[in-house]
Amino acid sequence: MQEIVKYHNDLNDKIVFPDFKEQELNIFANLLCEFKERETETLIFSADEVSKFFGSAYNAGALGFIMREMAERLRTLGFKWTRTEFDRKREIETITTAYITMFPTFYVKCEKNPKDTSAEAEKYPIFKSLEVRINPDFQYLLSEINSNFTRFELAEFMSLSGKYTKNLYRLLKQYRQTGWLQMEWQDFQERLHIPSDYEMCDIDKRILKPALRELSEPRNLFNQDRVIFENLKYTKIKKGGNKVTAIRFDFKPEQIQELESQTTNTTYTKEPNLKAYCGLYVDIPTTERQVTGKITNIYNANEKIIMEIMDENFNTTNLPFNDLESLEKCVKSFQI
Repeated sequence: MQEIVKYHNDLNDKIVFPDFKEQELNIFANLLCEFKERETETLIFSADEVSKFFGSAYNAGALGFIMREMAERLRTLGFKWTRTEFDRKREIETITTAYITMFPTFYVKCEKNPKDTSAEAEKYPIFKSLEVRINPDFQYLLSEINSNFTRFELAEFMSLSGKYTKNLYRLLKQYRQTGWLQMEWQDFQERLHIPSDYEMCDIDKRILKPALRELSEPRNLFNQDRVIFENLKYTKIKKGGNKVTAIRFDFKPEQIQELESQTTNTTYTKEPNLKAYCGLYVDIPTTERQVTGKITNIYNANEKIIMEIMDENFNTTNLPFNDLESLEKCVKSFQI
């Protein structure tokens, strides 16, 4: 049977995630599955177990780098939590906002190879284990689930490309039975962590159109051909001229029996689409330097797959990959 991610809607409505990268969102979704019915425990995962959270193979050095980056993001950013209360006697609404630690225990254990003194070995120590515990104040997100919950298939979530698509997916899944979601524009930007310097045309081109294309295209999952959100479209709501004040998503409502009845041991393998990666922005650590910029081209040359990246000064760097799988892992891990 496929793994199901299920949590209280407060995780969508009252909590804004840190600006997780794509693979970090995969880790978080897997942790929600692992903590199901064990939310009060401290869990320890081996390197092999954590590797499965990514849906693809990584060496121990790369695992350590990704997990330490996630730990740092959790430490410095946290989850933004908002609670609204109304005092009936005084007729005053109180809004409490805090940045909380979802995982007070998030220990990433790595080991250095004493025989390897290279700079690469220093930056990429060997990942050994992850120890995690959920903040008791938020254990109810996994335990107190009645009618007010969001659920989706873990494999489906992990098959998606990019952090924007994944975040939009989990928000829309909360409304899978109603078929629409409307959000204030500022709230939408905050929840998807859209850069403040993005113009409206950038948001359409880099975020909304690619996300809707992937979420509404036919795919095979669990040996069934289906579309995640049928007839998915968005409408920008304007007020006072051309100022966008809200955004609304509409799609075909999902029948409640559909999600409950899908069971199989077959996992999903996404069809490769090289063109989908062009236009994405990446920040890739290499042995020589950090390569940051936009993917402008991907092509085959001398039995390698070449990814061309252009920086802000229009200088290009060509990174070679042995196969498509390696290239996809790199993009998914270091997309910004």
